[in-house]
Amino acid sequence: MDFLSPSFTVLQYCGVWPPTYYSWWKKIFYSLYTTVIAIAILLFCLSGVIQLCLITRSIDEFIRNSYMLLTTFAVSMKVVMIIIKRNQVIRTFEILHLNSCKASNEEEKLIERESDPQSRWACHS
Repeated sequence: MDFLSPSFTVLQYCGVWPPTYYSWWKKIFYSLYTTVIAIAILLFCLSGVIQLCLITRSIDEFIRNSYMLLTTFAVSMKVVMIIIKRNQVIRTFEILHLNSCKASNEEEKLIERESDPQSRWACHS
């Protein structure tokens, strides 16, 4: 499951996945950073709603704005869910890193080596 580390690195840079190795004062600043990022995304979503309700003048403009609003809303909900479900994701990875979920013989290790590049590609696309 180490193929997901680049994805979590991107989430760390975006402010929604705090590293576990930070000291207590770095965690406080990162929590502040996460709060600022989440508020910025939610305010951008709110501004899309306001624009859709007050400024839209034609059907084409309404369709473009509503498509952008739905995209922004989906992103904001994903950010909120990642923040809320962080502990459950960590517990899931802990379960997957147990010995029962690792390759136990050479045949399983070969299958794992063959499927890792495909899994990396699927997670990055």
